Amino acid sequence: AVVSSRVRAANDKNFKTSEYDRAKAALAARKKTKKESNQRPGKQAERNTILSFVRMLERENLLPCVIFILSKARINDLAEGLNALDLTINKEKGLIREFIIKCVGRLKGSDRDLPQIVFLKELLIRGIAVHHSGVLPLMKEVTEMLFEKGLIKLLLATETFAMGINMPTRTVVFDAIEKFDGSCKRLLATSEYIQMAGRAGRRGIDETGTVIILCKGKLPDFTDLISMVQGKATDLSSHFKPTYNMILSVLKGKDLKVEELLKRSFAEYEQQVKSRGYKQDRKELEKKLEGLTPVSCQVCHNIDQYYMDGLIMMELENDFKHRILNTAKASKSLHPGRVVIISTPQFPFHMATIINPNVDDKKDIRELRVIVLHSKGYNSGLDLSSTSEPWERTVIALQVSPGVNNRSVCDVIRPDSSDDPDFTVSNVSLLDLACVLAQKVTTDMEGIKKNLQHMRFNPRNWDRTPIDTLSREMMQIKKPSELNYEVKDMDGVDLLNNIMKQRGAMANYSCSKCSTFDDHFKQTSELMFVKKELERIAYSLSYQSLQFMPEFEDRVRVLKRLRYLGNEDQLKLKGKAACAMSTSELVITELVFDNFFKDLEIEAIVAILSCMVFQQKRCSDPALTPELEAAKKQFLTLAHKIVEAEVAEKLRPNDADFEEQFRFGLVEVVYRWLKEKSSQRSCSILMWTREPSLGV
Repeated sequence: AVVSSRVRAANDKNFKTSEYDRAKAALAARKKTKKESNQRPGKQAERNTILSFVRMLERENLLPCVIFILSKARINDLAEGLNALDLTINKEKGLIREFIIKCVGRLKGSDRDLPQIVFLKELLIRGIAVHHSGVLPLMKEVTEMLFEKGLIKLLLATETFAMGINMPTRTVVFDAIEKFDGSCKRLLATSEYIQMAGRAGRRGIDETGTVIILCKGKLPDFTDLISMVQGKATDLSSHFKPTYNMILSVLKGKDLKVEELLKRSFAEYEQQVKSRGYKQDRKELEKKLEGLTPVSCQVCHNIDQYYMDGLIMMELENDFKHRILNTAKASKSLHPGRVVIISTPQFPFHMATIINPNVDDKKDIRELRVIVLHSKGYNSGLDLSSTSEPWERTVIALQVSPGVNNRSVCDVIRPDSSDDPDFTVSNVSLLDLACVLAQKVTTDMEGIKKNLQHMRFNPRNWDRTPIDTLSREMMQIKKPSELNYEVKDMDGVDLLNNIMKQRGAMANYSCSKCSTFDDHFKQTSELMFVKKELERIAYSLSYQSLQFMPEFEDRVRVLKRLRYLGNEDQLKLKGKAACAMSTSELVITELVFDNFFKDLEIEAIVAILSCMVFQQKRCSDPALTPELEAAKKQFLTLAHKIVEAEVAEKLRPNDADFEEQFRFGLVEVVYRWLKEKSSQRSCSILMWTREPSLGV
């Protein structure tokens, strides 16, 4: 079954399902007449499928065609199985042969008879080509030029062919729409699909381009197709990172600060856009600060510090609530009927009973629905909705904080026993809990819930009896006690000790005893808030707020430790030498200054340095000469010197696995090739260390 679709016009946003429906029907008919196997088809079966499919394209006049196969190994296997396929006429064969001879003639001696060149030459003459990172650069360029001339009818390629190369074709085929991205198998992103599918259709030649998805017995999920074809474009993200070479080069030039270069990177774009508004905010805050005066009161001489300690107290309380109330034991305790003390602007330090917890998709408690007991007409005077300034919200938060006000469970606010208590149903977050009490009510909370729903829909005939029963039971709790969560882990104990210490410090401030404390506290809060905002804006506009500033400073310290830079960031001799290197600048500079190359022959030097460009992870250990083995050991010792400096400056956590970045699998091949001056002989060495394939 094959899903085929014409390339849609840019303004056509409707996904046409006709071809999908045809493929679905064809697959259903096939299942009726043929017994399907769950086993994956073998190599030969897959080659036969591609062979018959290409012949169908030839009959339907849909060549030239690019088949995107997202695996180099599978491309090589399929290419080796297309011996029976010939897509060119004699005239085209002559042009291709002449062009290849001209290009390959640039090589010397036996290099013209490399296994890959011989194999690809035969394929190209028949109008078939492969394109992936394992193909020799020369043959890759030959393939691209022949494809551009229209002499290649079938191209097996990985997705890199669609990136940065404008090579349109009549038909694009997807062997699969899933790829392995290094960690898992996933569906092609919309941008990846469009980039490859966009090669279908040659301007001035084809009226439309055809895109085909091979199904091979299993139809892709329709929602996956919609997501892939019509999904949103991938967000642009910066891959910029400060490097040693960049830092040294900029310091050498002195025309631009490294910090300024970091600031201009795409990674900092959003922050720089925000900074334009920061400058205007700074002017307004500076003007506002001029009109504010500090409190002049002998009793409130330490009110500034009281404000700062209050913020610390709130932060400690919230951290403790997050740690304790998100545990399994806390989740089990916060069930209907549990009595708690809440502290909100509307009801600071009031007793309440949980009606039911509201949970999210992960079954974690998001908020609590509670019934709060209070006196009739109660008003805290802390109306959060009427506040217009952020500092006013901070004042209210401090006023309702139990720790800041040094309140315990005995200070809970509740109606007088002689009053007829009132109630309010409210939703509160976990951070609104002052404490969870050990007490529970026996009243049926399911009945309360139904009773409240009845009140909402039929308030005239509502029965208040269940609520009155709950109120009486809550009023009978004369000595509330806090539920013990048994904090045993060291971090939790330390946090609890810090809270108790901070609470004791808050109780010793004389300013809280001032008769006009509330007015003075609001005045101080506004002043302190404006100052903190100015400090925040100053930091946001400084180089210290840059995303890569910490890493830049760590790298500068490494360069100073290794004596590439002086104390004033001036380049030393090693730094100037490193500027001349385009890659692995520190390693090569250390090798040069340690006279690593002095006693090595040229062939050994080039062979050892291949470890910095070779990328193959899995290969057999090379058989190195004693000279190469000694050079390898010295190389790793010098490289480890750089790693030690990075570990000391916290640029990397440890020196484990540092050797993995250097791969010595190609050392023997390079050394023998330079000695024997024969690529063919070198490839024969590779044939013993790797499975023979087109990529050799």
